[in-house]
Amino acid sequence: AARGRSLLFRRLSKHIKDQNWTAVGIDFFIVVIGVFIGIQVSNWNDDRTNRQIERELLERLQSQLSFVEATNDAIDEFGFQNLTLLNSAREVLFGISERTVLTPEECNALGYSNVILTVGDDIPVLQELESTGRLEIISDQSVVNAIVNLSSANKRENAIIAESRPFRIDLADRFPDLMKAKLTPDNSNSNVIEEIGSYDRTFSCDSENMLSNREFLNVAGNNISYNFGVFEIATSSKTRATQDLVTAVNAALD
Repeated sequence: AARGRSLLFRRLSKHIKDQNWTAVGIDFFIVVIGVFIGIQVSNWNDDRTNRQIERELLERLQSQLSFVEATNDAIDEFGFQNLTLLNSAREVLFGISERTVLTPEECNALGYSNVILTVGDDIPVLQELESTGRLEIISDQSVVNAIVNLSSANKRENAIIAESRPFRIDLADRFPDLMKAKLTPDNSNSNVIEEIGSYDRTFSCDSENMLSNREFLNVAGNNISYNFGVFEIATSSKTRATQDLVTAVNAALD
């Protein structure tokens, strides 16, 4: 290649010296076309490499999203069941229901009403793309839009949870005479080291005195409201955004 450029340069110099402008024009055109073709070949190679990297990233993302989606489904199911129990507990506490005694399940739901269960937003491929600034390597605009939407949903959920944290109160801690907590062995987690063991907090409720304690009702009502708010506004939005990303990635890989 270097020898060819040298010969072309000597020939071009000779044509200029001889004032053979037609030949100069032809040589100049050959040089321009050669440079253009070289750039195009380089761009094609770069694009082919980028598309290969993109597909590898999308395949990894697809695998990681399958786990996240399964976890989302489990948490959504648990969240719906928990909200159902909290709603029925609310009806008992505020005289909407004919019942005046909480069930053990409703009591436990109230005991955990200061806790918001959510899926972490640490999807390794997305963290890699954001930290390295390589999101532009994704050519499918539907995937890019879905990634941006999921990132926004994660931030919105984290903000709502953080803002509500000071107002979500541990009822057993604040009202120990009305709600008592105890530790019971949790046999559902087989991965926990046997020597340490694993325990759940379960609760017992003094329903009669809860119904007549205005401070307890106010605090419990706030906890219930925050649970509904976070789940309906943030968590559900995050689940939908995850599903949209799954759909976009699957379509891009088809």
